[in-house]
Amino acid sequence: MTNSGKAFGIALGAGVLLDWITGIPTIFDPVRVAEVLGQRPPGDPVWTAFSALLIVLISLFFIPAALDPYRYGMLAWLAVLVRIPVACFFLLLQPGQYPLFGYVALVMVAVQLPLLVKAMREAPYL
Repeated sequence: MTNSGKAFGIALGAGVLLDWITGIPTIFDPVRVAEVLGQRPPGDPVWTAFSALLIVLISLFFIPAALDPYRYGMLAWLAVLVRIPVACFFLLLQPGQYPLFGYVALVMVAVQLPLLVKAMREAPYL
């Protein structure tokens, strides 16, 4: 794997870990996690916990792309591009509700997308 592919894998893996670090505790205590993150308490903790569960489960699908972005190219692209609608949701559709999640999604796109583009340009076998 190229150095760009490895760098992308690390960045994508960091995103997965970030999803787990925030998602797993939120599954069990969404009100406390919102409090710790300085966010407003959720109106419905059950749906917040379920949303966190979905994020954790979806992030599992990104692991193959982090390990081999060339073999799992479509997953690699989806893993990065899916964060754009997440950012739009929190920053444009629900402004002021949970902006932290929108900003984190934007930062992840800003870091991962250039690495993915560079990695794909240097793909050893395509």
